[in-house]
Amino acid sequence: MRALLTWANRQPAVGTYVRMPEAPRRVGIGLTVLTVAGDVVSEVASFDGGLLPGFGLPAEL
Repeated sequence: MRALLTWANRQPAVGTYVRMPEAPRRVGIGLTVLTVAGDVVSEVASFDGGLLPGFGLPAEL
């Protein structure tokens, strides 16, 4: 698994990638957006990997 940092609505977000057995590259499987309140994460929202390009991340690595 590999993760790349990005931003969504001024909140930190992470694109998640995994290597599929049949594929030579890592495939984007999700986008996780973190809501930070002070110095703690107060919410976590997860979305489908199809949104990654809309947040400046590649669909595959």
